[in-house]
Amino acid sequence: MNNPNTAEAKIEQLSKRLQQSIQSRKQLEDSFQHDYNVLAELIIKLTYACAGMDHGLDNKLVKLRGLLQRNAGMAELEQAINDTQTVIEKHTLNVQRLLKQTSEQTQETVAFLRQQSLQKAGRDRLATIENMLESPSIAVTHYIPVMLELLQLFTASAHSLADSHTKPQQNSAEVPSRQLLELLNQVDFDGATGQLIQRTKLQLNQALDQQQFIELMLQLIRQIVKTINDERQSAQSFLLELNQTLTLVQGALQNTLASRTEFHDKSGVLNQQLQADMKQLNDSVETATQLAELKAQVSDHMQSINAALQQKFSLERDERRNFERQYEKASSRIKNLERQVEQYKRQLAEQKFKSLQDPLTKLPNRAAFEERFQLEFERWTRYKEPLCIAVADIDFFKRINDSFGHVAGDKTLQVLASMLRKSVKASDFVCRYGGEEFVIIFPQTQLEQAIERLELAREKISNIPFKFKSEDIRITVSVGVAQFSQDSDTVVTVFEAADKALYEAKRRGRDQIVTA
Repeated sequence: MNNPNTAEAKIEQLSKRLQQSIQSRKQLEDSFQHDYNVLAELIIKLTYACAGMDHGLDNKLVKLRGLLQRNAGMAELEQAINDTQTVIEKHTLNVQRLLKQTSEQTQETVAFLRQQSLQKAGRDRLATIENMLESPSIAVTHYIPVMLELLQLFTASAHSLADSHTKPQQNSAEVPSRQLLELLNQVDFDGATGQLIQRTKLQLNQALDQQQFIELMLQLIRQIVKTINDERQSAQSFLLELNQTLTLVQGALQNTLASRTEFHDKSGVLNQQLQADMKQLNDSVETATQLAELKAQVSDHMQSINAALQQKFSLERDERRNFERQYEKASSRIKNLERQVEQYKRQLAEQKFKSLQDPLTKLPNRAAFEERFQLEFERWTRYKEPLCIAVADIDFFKRINDSFGHVAGDKTLQVLASMLRKSVKASDFVCRYGGEEFVIIFPQTQLEQAIERLELAREKISNIPFKFKSEDIRITVSVGVAQFSQDSDTVVTVFEAADKALYEAKRRGRDQIVTA
């Protein structure tokens, strides 16, 4: 028998253990690869399921799907997952806001339909829609059947109206007029289009029937299309001018190169001639036997050399003049092009500024907020300096629009926007998020300090002496505020917390500030 304590026996035992370890590791690797494949397949299917929801998200998902399909390393996957997560968070925030707006607009549409003279079948379908809206589910798929039902009910109502030849009611365009007015408040045009939009907004505040509303829409669309065409023609003219200038510069360069080549060729011939003349002069000096003969030969050679030098000087002068003409011609066109480029840069800068500004309140808009919020979040992630956000909403704002008109509502928004801006620090970021909602970002600010500024703003707003149609009105705001405090916090989670705190302030009776 083999002695278990011999070296051979110990090596054999170690070999068996090594084989067992290799087998166990292979099993773990196989199990890990299987789990990875299952998870990757699930994620790939989810990316296909999410396709078409958002263009930016689609691009990130396509990249992530490609990495998973070719079994990319974790470093590449981690970066792609982080990029996708950032886009998903923004998309989630947008979807939640859209869901909220969809819910509010759906409720208004249902209320509008409830006032119409519907037949029994229509009333039953409307009741079904209201039951669907009471569902606690909040998802896009939850609203799709509701929208389909509403569209079908609208279609049935329109057919019934056409069949009975009933005269349209004066307020039949009330809901679309309100929607159009909200859209017009989000855009800003200059010139004739801007004047038309202002006149349109005034007309939308009046009672319009369907025919008047359609005519107003057509007039507005025609003017906007004309403005777009004018911008397109202006851009085409600029591109044509740019193309012509580049063509001229290219031609000038080609002419200069051709002239330079010709100059080099002619200059080379003259240089060869000068060298030949100098060699002949040297030969004459070396072979001359008489002074008179040498003088005559030198004089001939010097005349030849002088003629060659004159030709060379003339050639260089013509080359220089030709270059100066080409340069001046191209320079003039380039300077003219530079002026046009500067003008377009100013226009683009103005358009970018307008695209980030709410035209009604002159505050930054939602797009500007999302850029700034992401920037402040990245700064908080890096330095962990205090950061808070508040969502403010005007209480019973719809009553102001319904009772006193949208002009009064617009004035209310402008006054409150100014008051919010004056009540916080210059470093705080105040924006109009949409409708009657405002959002304030408090960089490098503790929660208690943010609440103190918000309380000051709330009190000032509640004491503003609003007066509409000889009636004194007290305007109040409800506010929800949240702060970044944990490493797991994101722009979505903290904004949601502030938004939930806002609804809690509404539930508690409004005109107050609630902390998440």
